[in-house]
Amino acid sequence: FARNRLVWIMELRQIDYFKIQVQFWRFLGIWPGHHVSRSYNYYSKAFTTTFVFVYIVLFSINFYFLPKQLDIFINDMLFYFTDCSVLSKVLTYLLMRKKIIAILDVLESETFQPDDAEGRTIIAKAKKFNKMYWNVVAVVSFTSSCIHTLSDFILHVLKGKELTFPVCSYAFFPGSFRRMFVYPIYFYQCVGIIFHMFYNLNVDTFFLGLLVFIIAQLDILDVKLRKVTDKNMHDDADGETIDENKESVMKINKCILHFDEVGKFCNLVQEVFSVTLFVQFSMASCIICVCLMRFTMVRKL
Repeated sequence: FARNRLVWIMELRQIDYFKIQVQFWRFLGIWPGHHVSRSYNYYSKAFTTTFVFVYIVLFSINFYFLPKQLDIFINDMLFYFTDCSVLSKVLTYLLMRKKIIAILDVLESETFQPDDAEGRTIIAKAKKFNKMYWNVVAVVSFTSSCIHTLSDFILHVLKGKELTFPVCSYAFFPGSFRRMFVYPIYFYQCVGIIFHMFYNLNVDTFFLGLLVFIIAQLDILDVKLRKVTDKNMHDDADGETIDENKESVMKINKCILHFDEVGKFCNLVQEVFSVTLFVQFSMASCIICVCLMRFTMVRKL
């Protein structure tokens, strides 16, 4: 039985679903590993500084130099609010490394492993849903990002259209400087958009995956509680009735301990992601307001 249980655990390792997210975290410089090398620390600082912090700073400075036209200002604000959301996610991973590692460790703890066929089925369905969701979001996000960043460049190459930067104009640079370095600046902004999309994709799907696995644990608890009184009594060889209340109490105690661990896990997830979720929903509300304002603006004929 112990050997079969080990095989089940290896097949249903919930952390396996997050392998692709972990690979992207390493590439994006936010991997909170147990033993991070010095070279990776340098890489992480250089990557996040170049494509997150400097990116946001340049974007922020650009607002001061924008023309006094509300429509231009609104268009840039849409991207700016999105980048602020990305910044909150990066800071969460950089500041909450130990707690994110603790989340991954809890998922592989003995308490969170199913011990019957129904529990294994629930976990398998949760993993299948998470993988499907990541694939769908990845395809949509990558396609939309590539269309946004490459469409203008393709028109520039094929029809000679003037190349405009995909994020903001960097109006604080002199016009001669922007014309001289138009391709490096364009490439920097395009790559930044792609990397920010990867941040959004792999942080958001990680959080959703945690919620799905938490729901799966509650479903497993529901199944266990329903089975507690399935066979409460049986007859012994002498025809006397033996009460199995003690066994039922033991099962209930295990369920209570399991529920307590799920509650602690929920608190841990909340501690890690509460701030970035608040920022993300706030930025989403700002984007909705900006879009409504843009749609209701009167355009000159």
